[in-house]
Amino acid sequence: MTVLRTQYDVLLLDLDGTLYAGAHAIPGTQVALGQGTQALYYVTNNASRSPSAVSAHLTELGFDSEDDRVVTSSQTAVRLLAERLEPGAAVLVVGTDALADEVTRVGLLPVREFADSPVAVVQGHSTETDWTILAEACLAIRRVRCGWLRTWTPHCRRNGVWFSETARWWQLYALRPSRNPWWQVSRLHR
Repeated sequence: MTVLRTQYDVLLLDLDGTLYAGAHAIPGTQVALGQGTQALYYVTNNASRSPSAVSAHLTELGFDSEDDRVVTSSQTAVRLLAERLEPGAAVLVVGTDALADEVTRVGLLPVREFADSPVAVVQGHSTETDWTILAEACLAIRRVRCGWLRTWTPHCRRNGVWFSETARWWQLYALRPSRNPWWQVSRLHR
């Protein structure tokens, strides 16, 4: 029998729900991954944690992981911003400090207020997101016509109930003018 993975040199592995569920590894995943010779890279659309935090969690769960083999949506988002913006440009961050740190890492300036003159808005998942930061983002998107890049699609549902955060994201989206540039990591729109 031919194993599909033998045809590849590298495996790109999704995390939550594939390798683990919260604080627990999916049974058999560590053993299965340990049986091959492929390089393992871990990819996640979760922008709330740094690559080192993700790698530490993977290691705690028994996976062979290093920081440089973790790719987060925050890293991808800020690389796209860095390609489109001048070095040092102010980017309003709607998300965690891990996302703000990635903005800094690519030579851009993370800000949290419209008064700091952002030229773009980057948005990632955070349980701390509230109306205050969303209002700042709305000002930037509406008044300055900032580019808006989000790191994930907010289709979140648990036990048949949509998270209230989803409503906040889409209300923010609905406020953007049609002429405003808008990007999403997985789908680039102009």
